[in-house]
Amino acid sequence: MTLGAVEVAREWERSWFSSFDEEPVPDTGFGTLDEVLWKPLLTAGEAQIPEVALQRLGLLTDDYSGVQRATVAGVLLCTRMPEQWLPQAGINATCYRGRHRAPGRLDAEEITGPLGRQIVDALAFVTRNMRVAAGKDRGRADLPQYSEEAVFDAIVNAVVHRDYSVRSRRIRLSMFEDRLEIQSPGALPDNLTVASMSELQVTRNEALTSVLERMPVPGRQDSSDQGYFMARRGNGVPIIRRRTEALSGKPPTYKLIDESELRLTIPSAIRGPSPARTPIPKGVGATKAGAAVPGTLNLLGLGGGEA
Repeated sequence: MTLGAVEVAREWERSWFSSFDEEPVPDTGFGTLDEVLWKPLLTAGEAQIPEVALQRLGLLTDDYSGVQRATVAGVLLCTRMPEQWLPQAGINATCYRGRHRAPGRLDAEEITGPLGRQIVDALAFVTRNMRVAAGKDRGRADLPQYSEEAVFDAIVNAVVHRDYSVRSRRIRLSMFEDRLEIQSPGALPDNLTVASMSELQVTRNEALTSVLERMPVPGRQDSSDQGYFMARRGNGVPIIRRRTEALSGKPPTYKLIDESELRLTIPSAIRGPSPARTPIPKGVGATKAGAAVPGTLNLLGLGGGEA
């Protein structure tokens, strides 16, 4: 087959699928997916014929020649190193010294692995780097720089709604003295606007969204929706706004940059330098090989995120 014919075949193949995350990934198959990662998604009955169940979930599909392949969603959720096939699948996290990038950075991490692990590790990065102001009065609770629930929902939203067809950029998580920024590649889908994000529910990656609704947070055994990465669709932006305003007195802001990237800014609840709690050592609360590492993160008490 000539190069031109291959490109035509690929474009024809793409027309079969409703979203990019449901497209097949070349040179993959059922064996590409890690059983440790996909088995918790299936019932005992479904696990008897996993290929059928995973195809129903959008994690496997047939390509244009009828060969079963892992989908983009399958690679992102159920392989140890999705960046092997999708280099854009990751989060670049950086904590800077001041209010700008120029003064230098205090911490940086390239967060990769299956999406569930990326979410946990990104929250761990924020938790270990954010400041906490001690309560001035006896018995008064310490004041954290950010609401962990808002940050968790913001990370889930960035991971599930980014445009994975943008191959040259990863999600960027940047911590400054006065704010947290999360930049997610891709324009807003289906005529959604920044102004309408709180009111309308639009899903770019249907397979990712559906699977994260049934994917348990590592280490939490809970039959309710609170044990999953996503609890209810459509509530993420309102919850991020409500939790941030309650803690800091300021709303988070969204800005679409050059119609190609969405930036969320969460203001810090702490004004200026303040005493910080003892930092959480790097790696505590993070995950290894898809499993939770015992640590101090409050993640397991957060409940599921809201898309």
